[in-house]
Amino acid sequence: LKNRELWITKDIDETLFQEMQQIIRWNKEDADKDIPIENRKKIFIYVHSYGGDLYSAMGFLSVMKLSKTPIVTVNLACAMSCGAMILINGHKGHRYCLKNSTALLHSGSAMQRGDFNAVQQQNQQYKNLISRVHNNIIENTTISKSTLTKKLKTDWYLDDAQQLQYSLVDHIVDDISQILN
Repeated sequence: LKNRELWITKDIDETLFQEMQQIIRWNKEDADKDIPIENRKKIFIYVHSYGGDLYSAMGFLSVMKLSKTPIVTVNLACAMSCGAMILINGHKGHRYCLKNSTALLHSGSAMQRGDFNAVQQQNQQYKNLISRVHNNIIENTTISKSTLTKKLKTDWYLDDAQQLQYSLVDHIVDDISQILN
């Protein structure tokens, strides 16, 4: 933590709130010291995750977006589903992937329980959440709405070159010093 490194190498769940707290603390520390944004020590988020809970991920993305301290994201091997969302929400110019890494974009999956009315309500909430995810992808990449709609009819796996092509990342790592804090 003293190096401002977060390693997201797990399924995304409510434990991600520990990392959210840390990003907030580092921003507060920088603000309390009146460190100009361009002089702040960057926060590095290394991602190797197959995804998980979308609600936890969306909260994390909100904190990432609010961070004035620059956030660097790195796809170590796989950034899938919620992991891909974390990857693409790194600050512009600071998103990396390793060669041979994979990202996965998809419309997720849901489990619904309860009576008819409860399932209908859950379904509407899930549609709203997926709409926000799709908007986030469009805002943070060069993927058009029509391409996204077409590709997300199934799971969409992107190799390192495709991650760069569609601007999920800004760089493919060719020197380890690019991803060191």
